[in-house]
Amino acid sequence: MKHLGATLPSWLPVLPVVWMTVVLAGPGLVLRWLVRHRRTRSVATPEPAAGGAGTWQWVVGGWAVAGVLGALTFRLGIGRPDAISQSYDAVFHLNALRYIEETGSSSPLDLERMIYASGSYPSLWHALASLVMPTVSGSIPAAANLTALSVAVVVWPLGCVLLVRQLLGPRPALLGAAAVLSMGFVGFPWFVLSWGVLWPNSLGIALVPSVLACLVSVLGVAERDVLGGPAMGLLALVASAAACAMAHPGAFISAVVLGSALALVVALQRAVRWSRQGHRVNGLAQLGGTVLVVLAGWALLYTVPGVRNTSSDWPASTTIPAELVRHLVGGPGSTAPEYAVSLLVLIGAVRCLWCSRLRWLVPAHLASVGLDVLAAGNDSPFIQQLTGFWYNTRYRLAAVVPVTGVVLGVVGMSAVAALVLHLAKRGGSTTVPYPLPVLGVLVVVGVLSRGYGLGTHADFLAIRYLFAETDPARSLVSPAEQQFLAQLDRYVPPDALLVGDPWDGSSLAWAIGDRQVVYPHFTGGRTAAQVYLANHLREAARDPAVCPAVRQTGATFVLSFGPEFSPPLLFPGGYPGILDFEAGPGFELVASAGAAQLYRITGCG
Repeated sequence: MKHLGATLPSWLPVLPVVWMTVVLAGPGLVLRWLVRHRRTRSVATPEPAAGGAGTWQWVVGGWAVAGVLGALTFRLGIGRPDAISQSYDAVFHLNALRYIEETGSSSPLDLERMIYASGSYPSLWHALASLVMPTVSGSIPAAANLTALSVAVVVWPLGCVLLVRQLLGPRPALLGAAAVLSMGFVGFPWFVLSWGVLWPNSLGIALVPSVLACLVSVLGVAERDVLGGPAMGLLALVASAAACAMAHPGAFISAVVLGSALALVVALQRAVRWSRQGHRVNGLAQLGGTVLVVLAGWALLYTVPGVRNTSSDWPASTTIPAELVRHLVGGPGSTAPEYAVSLLVLIGAVRCLWCSRLRWLVPAHLASVGLDVLAAGNDSPFIQQLTGFWYNTRYRLAAVVPVTGVVLGVVGMSAVAALVLHLAKRGGSTTVPYPLPVLGVLVVVGVLSRGYGLGTHADFLAIRYLFAETDPARSLVSPAEQQFLAQLDRYVPPDALLVGDPWDGSSLAWAIGDRQVVYPHFTGGRTAAQVYLANHLREAARDPAVCPAVRQTGATFVLSFGPEFSPPLLFPGGYPGILDFEAGPGFELVASAGAAQLYRITGCG
């Protein structure tokens, strides 16, 4: 917290988190106690406990395996704790962490002011990452990577465990299996941690299973509800949905899509059941009410400004039939198929069709798969409008598929384990404990999928890290340039302002070198003076309008990294006055390392 002008303890930023946790959890704990107290007084024999030491052992064990798989994927795909994601969005996110450190505000109403005069941006991920910074000696890239890893191996698998617990009940072996299986899909977390990079979106999607788990409780279809019933579920739903929306609106819309399928299927099943019992009017009334609520909610979302972005149109990269086949074999996009995991999902889908409580998972899964397939294989204006909530980007949509995919996979694993037990009993064995075949299926699938796709996932992650940082056309900054930025304090005073072409990686001087830059992102609001420098800075010796623009912006140094970052479907440009900058009258070379060159502006007084 440099803006306070004092060195504060590294643990101090955690205090507000602890306080808010107490404030938010307090009412929930009180309500949970009241519900249990009332139930105890009204029921002669309380329900048996839904947990126990065995449950926690399986959950912790499965979570540990998931953590190892996720950590190994990061290690193989990223290489270094402070590695830079060589991607378009990384510049904004990394510089946003420096902005939070200097301003002391991670408000969504403030974060956008880093590049625009006004606006809002979901900042929950940035707020969490800013709390991590003191634990990694202030390294912003390391804080970003550690936060991304935490989302992938903590928030996501535990959310999947909670959803499976709500749907399948306290079945310890399956809860542990859910944690492990959550690492078996390339769509999430690996798609959004590579493409983009979509760190805020990753946090939002990681929270979607928890949102659905709470909705299951509210609708009264949980199996021995661990949340304590609809009242507690409603309180938890409000909190989890708010957190999901604050993480990223697109993830919240994904939760609405899956939640709509859940609510409509449950309402339809109840209408059919009540109709058979002679209460057709009541059943149709509830079904009609649910449909109206869902339609009204979607109509409201379509009218909220800024929620949909239909101006982005990422071209179709395949055909609809081809992408459907890839989903069937567990390899969306161009990734390697994961036949074993995909087979579990298919078995689980068939099993859910025969179980009324779980039947909603099938249309929900088909909805997320269908949206991704349409975005990947069709460029029509209708599809662009339909997928506008996700910026018409197939990677954002493919990341939603594992939310239901994990649950279907666990159901499939349960069905296979049940078949093994049945065959064992027919063979004369009556002593095979249920967890043993579940564990056996986990091991077999892990072997067949080569560690739940660990190598494939690491390779996909490496596309924006290890594979990109040594490719001039795909890298923002090489490891050598990153080291040069980290040493800027040797040559540049703290109050200096650097000007450079964002497309060559110079904007990261703020995040990595802790020195302010004129252009903190590729785009943004620009003053007339900033626009003039972008077009004419190199002409300072012969253009009398350059120096007034330099003085208006306050620029004192020029940073040039040579070749521009040129990822697929993005076209660098807009900074011809700085691109491939070379020394001339009015500029003094201060330091250089390879293609990196730092100049002091001396000709503008």
